[in-house]
Formats: sequence, C-alpha cells, structure tokens
Amino acid sequence: MGGFGIGRWYIGTHGVAAGQLVLWFLAFVTSFIFGIGLVLFVGLGIWVLVDAIMIFTGSVRDGDGRVLR
Repeated sequence: MGGFGIGRWYIGTHGVAAGQLVLWFLAFVTSFIFGIGLVLFVGLGIWVLVDAIMIFTGSVRDGDGRVLR
C-alpha cells in the first residue's frame, strides 16, 4: 500500500501522498505504453522504502507538524 501513499494520506501529508499516487499511476500507464514503467516502479519502491524507514524512526511529522509516536 506504500506505493499508493496511503500511510501519508493517513498522517496528513497529502502532498507527498499525491506525489506517490501520481508516480504509481504514471509507472503503471507507461509500463504498457512505453515499457519504461519498470524504471518508475523501481524509483517508487526506493521512495517507499526510505519513506517507511523515516516514518518508523520518527523522522516524519504529521500534516499539522506534530511528532508521530
């Protein structure tokens, strides 16, 4: 679910969530049309992995700027 930005929607950082969702959609569409979707999916996977590490280590705040616990 990380590729869809669901965790980011939940904590209120909607800009990052929208970026992840748009990148997933572009990767999905271009994988059928141009065949470059794999590169975008790899980039999205790296983004999701780094994002998950940042969230679990407490480096990310919610949409209102509060520390997550």
